[in-house]
Amino acid sequence: ATDTVLFTQTAGFLVEVSPDHEKTFLSLAKKLGVSVHPVGKTTSKPALTVVRGANPLLEISLPDAQHVWRNALKDHLS
Repeated sequence: ATDTVLFTQTAGFLVEVSPDHEKTFLSLAKKLGVSVHPVGKTTSKPALTVVRGANPLLEISLPDAQHVWRNALKDHLS
């Protein structure tokens, strides 16, 4: 489910790995028994886009994401 890809109760990390090091990173993670779930890629576009396979799950501009991050609780309680 989409929710379990984006939100989970299990601790984890979001890691950015350059394409040049992706194979090495995945190989090391496998060797260490660490689960890896790619959720997107870094681009020059000023947006956060999360995909699962070929399916886009989320796309938001960075200014909009920053606004939500800074104001969500205040806006909700107003």
